[in-house]
Amino acid sequence: MQTPIRSLDFPTRARVILPCLLCALVFGGCSKLDFSTAAEHIAKAKAELAAKDPKSAEIELKNALQKDGKNAEARLLLAETYIALKRGQAAEVETSHAEQFGASPQSTLLLRVRAYVLQRQFSRVLKDMPPEVTGTPDHVADLNQVRGDAQTELGLLPEADKSYDAVLRTRPNAIESLYGKARIEARRGDLQAAAKWIDQGLAIDPKSATGLLLKGDVLYSMGDNDAAMQSYTAAVDAAPNDVETHIALGGALIRAGKMGPAEEQIALILKQSPNNIQAHYLRAIVYFSQHKLKEAFDAVQKVTSALPDYAPAVLLTASIEYETGSFLQAEANARSFVQAYPNSVPARKLLGAILLKENKPGEAFAAVEPLLNRPDLKDAQIFALAGAALSRAGKPMQAVEYLAKASAIHPEDANLKAAYGISSLATGNVTQAIDTLESLVRVDTTNSDADTLLVISYISKKQYQKAIDATLALVKADPRNASFYNLLGGAYGSSGDIPKARAAFEKSVELNPGSAPAAMNLASMDLADKKPDAARKRLTDVLSRDPKNLDVLNTLADLELGLGKLDAAGKWLETAAQQNPDAVRPKIRLIRFRLQNRDPKGALALARETEPKNPGNAEVLLLLAESQAKSGDRNGAVATYGRIAGISPNVAGIQLEIARLEAADGHSGAARAALQKALAIAPDSVEAQMTLAELETGVGRFNEARRVSAQLEKTPATLAQGRVVSGNIAMAQRKYDVAAKSFADAFSSMKTPYVASRLHAAMALSGRKREADEMLNAWIARNPTDTEARNYLAGTAQLAGDGARARDLYRQVLEVDPKNVVALNEMALLSHAAKDPRAVDYAERAYAQQPNSGAIGDTLGWILTDTGSVERGQQILERAVKVAPWNNEARYHLALALLKAGDKSGARANLRQAIDSQDQFAQREDARKLLDQP
Repeated sequence: MQTPIRSLDFPTRARVILPCLLCALVFGGCSKLDFSTAAEHIAKAKAELAAKDPKSAEIELKNALQKDGKNAEARLLLAETYIALKRGQAAEVETSHAEQFGASPQSTLLLRVRAYVLQRQFSRVLKDMPPEVTGTPDHVADLNQVRGDAQTELGLLPEADKSYDAVLRTRPNAIESLYGKARIEARRGDLQAAAKWIDQGLAIDPKSATGLLLKGDVLYSMGDNDAAMQSYTAAVDAAPNDVETHIALGGALIRAGKMGPAEEQIALILKQSPNNIQAHYLRAIVYFSQHKLKEAFDAVQKVTSALPDYAPAVLLTASIEYETGSFLQAEANARSFVQAYPNSVPARKLLGAILLKENKPGEAFAAVEPLLNRPDLKDAQIFALAGAALSRAGKPMQAVEYLAKASAIHPEDANLKAAYGISSLATGNVTQAIDTLESLVRVDTTNSDADTLLVISYISKKQYQKAIDATLALVKADPRNASFYNLLGGAYGSSGDIPKARAAFEKSVELNPGSAPAAMNLASMDLADKKPDAARKRLTDVLSRDPKNLDVLNTLADLELGLGKLDAAGKWLETAAQQNPDAVRPKIRLIRFRLQNRDPKGALALARETEPKNPGNAEVLLLLAESQAKSGDRNGAVATYGRIAGISPNVAGIQLEIARLEAADGHSGAARAALQKALAIAPDSVEAQMTLAELETGVGRFNEARRVSAQLEKTPATLAQGRVVSGNIAMAQRKYDVAAKSFADAFSSMKTPYVASRLHAAMALSGRKREADEMLNAWIARNPTDTEARNYLAGTAQLAGDGARARDLYRQVLEVDPKNVVALNEMALLSHAAKDPRAVDYAERAYAQQPNSGAIGDTLGWILTDTGSVERGQQILERAVKVAPWNNEARYHLALALLKAGDKSGARANLRQAIDSQDQFAQREDARKLLDQP
C-alpha cells in the first residue's frame, strides 16, 4: 500500500519534491520525459508538416536526432522543415548531413537548391542542377520550378520561361509557375501580361498570399495605389501570421503617407518577431519621413548593428547623414550602396546631391550620368542635378539639355525654370531664354548669371566678337569685378588675340590677387610659351593666399608631371592631402600616385590612415588592398578584399584577386574556393577560368584543368585561351611536342609576351632550341619595350649557366623599366656571384619596393651577410623568414648569418627546421653537413 503524502516527514518530502521542481525547470515537468523512439518522432514530424506546422515539426525532428543523430531521414525532413521556415543556411547544412549519413545526392538535390534560393545564391542553383533532371514527374516539376526561379532572378528570362512551361505541362494548375511567369513579364515591363498570369493563379487559390502580394506589387507599379493597398490587405487577411505580408502592407502604407496605420503594422511585426530587420527598417523610414532624424538614426542603427551590409539601411543612413549635414559620412555610405547597386536611381540621386553639397560638381555629374540615357527615367531631380553639376563645372552647353528635361517634367517649378532660362541663354537660344526669364521677373530679379552664361554661349558658338562685346559691356558696368576680366580674357583667347587675353587675365589678378581661375589661365599661357617657372610662380602666389585650393594644387602637380618631375609632383599631391585633411579625393590621388611610381610602402601607409576615416568607401578599400598586395602583405590584402566582397558580393574581380593572393601563398584550396565564387558570379569570365586552370594544373589536377580548356575551346572568341591552357597541361606532363603545337596555335591569334615565352619554352624542351631562340629574339626586336619576354629569356640564360647573357638581358630590362623588381633581384644575385660590388645596390633597390617579400629579403640579407654587413643582413633575413616561413633557402642563409654572429644555438635551430621541412631547397645537403658539425 502506498504511503499517503501527509504521513511523510519533512526531509523525505523535500527529497521527493525538489527533484520534481528541478525536473520542471529542465523539462517542463517530470511527465514530459521522452520515451518515444526516433521513428515515432519522425512520424509525428511528418504529421506536423502535413498540418503546415513546421515549428512543431522542428521540435519532433530535433528529438529524433537526440535519439539517432545519424538518421538520414530525420536530417532530410529537418532540411524540409527549415525550408518551410525560410531558414536557407540551416537547410543547406542539414542536406549535407543527410548525404554524410547515407542519403543520395539525388534525394537531396531539390532540398539543396531550394536552400540556395532562400539564401539568394541563384548561380549555385544552376551550377548544381544537371541540364536534364530525372525522377518522378512531380520531382522533375519541382526541380524545374526552382530552376525557373533562379533563372528569373539572374535575368535569364527566356530560359526561365521554358522552365516554367515545363512545370505547367505536367501541372497546369501550378500557381508558383504561374506567378513565375508573372514575374518574368513584370521584369520585361509588360505589367498587363503579368496581371493576367497572377489572376490565373488567384482563380485557382483566391487566398494565396504570394499571389495577392504580387498583385499588389503590379498594381502599385501601374500607379493604382488604392487597389494595391487592398491587395496587400487581403494578403494579410489570408496569411495573418506571415510576417512578409505585414511588411508589404506596412511599406504600402508608408508610400501612401499613412504613417499611423503603418506604425500599427510595424508594431504587429515586432510583437511577433522583435528582431525583424525589415520592421526596424520600416520604423526608421517612418521617423525619417516625419523628420525625426535622431529617432530615425537610432532605429536604423538597430538594423546595421545586426546586418552592417544591409543595403537599404546603408542608403537610409546616408540620407539621414545628408539631412544632418554629415556629408563625408553620407558620401561614404552612398558610395558603398552605389558600388553594390549601380543602377539604383535613389542612391545615385542622393550621392549626386551630397557631392554638390561638398562642391564636387564633376563627381556629382559622374554619379548621376549612368542614369541620364535611360528612356524610362521621369525623375526631374536627376536631370536637375545633372544640369546643376554641369553648370557649376563651367559646362553650360551640356547643362541646358538636362535642365530642359527637368523643366519639362515639372514646368511649374520656378527654380528649374530659372536654371533652364539661364542655360538657354548660355547656348544661344536667346528667344526662348528671354521668354522664360521674363516670366520669372516677378519671382527673382537678382539673378546675375545670365550675362556670364551668354558670353560663354557665344564663345561655344565661335561668335567671338559678340562674346567680346558682351563682356566689355559687363566690364563697363562693373569695372572692379575681377571675374568679368577673367571672362574677357577667355573671350579674347578664344578669338586668338593672345596679348589682349593675357592683359585681361593680368587685370583680373590685379583686382583679385587670390583669383585662382585667372592665375591658372595665365599659367597655361606661360606653359604654352615654354615658361614653366613663370607658371609655377603664378600658381604658388595664389597658394600663398589660399593654401588649401585644391584646383591650384592639382594644377601644380599636373605641371610637374608634365615636366617629368615626379618628386615635385608628389610633394604637391602630399600638400593637397595635408591641407585638406577631411577630403578623401586628394588622398586617393596621392595613393594612386605612389602605387604608380613604385612606392607601395608609402601608398600602404596613407591607405591605412585614410580607410578608418572613410569606412565602407570601396575605392579606398581597393587601394588599401592593392597597396597591401604590392607591399607583400598578402594576408592583409586577402582580408581587405574580403571586406570589399562583403560590400559588393557580386563582383567577380574581387574573388579573382583573392584567389591570386591565396595561390601565391600556396593556399590552393582557398584559391579554388575563391575562383569558384568568381565563376558563380560570372560563369563566362575567361580570366577566372584560366586562373582556375592554372591552379589545377599546378597541383596536378589535370582532368579538372582539361575541363576548363575544353570549355574555352568551344567558342572562337576564347579558342586561343583554351589552347594556352592545353599547352600548360601538356608542359606539366612533359609532353613538349604537344605543348609546342598548342602554344603555336594560340600564338597565331594571341600574340602576347606570355604566349611567346611559353612557346619558346615548349620548343626548346622539345629539342628545337635554336628555332625557339630565333622566334623569341624576333619577337623582342619587334617589341623593344617588352620587359616580360626579356626577363623570361634572361631567366633561361641564367638557368643554362650563361650569366653574362642573363646580365645583359636584365640590364636591357632596367633601361626600359628601372624599377623592375625581378630584374633588380636577379641582377643582384648574378652580380654578387660575379663579385661585382653593384650587387648590394641592385638588391637594395629591389628591397625598397618589396620589403615584405621573403625572396627579395633573402637576396639582400644574404648579400649583406656575405659581404661583411652581418648585423643588418641578419635583421633582414630574420624578417624574410618571418614573412615567408616556408622559404628554407632564406632560413639556411639566416643560419649562416647567425653563425657569423656567434649564435650557434640559433643557427642550429634554423638548420634543423629547414631540414625537417618536407619542402626541397638547393642547400639541403649543405645544411645537413653543417648541422652534423660539432
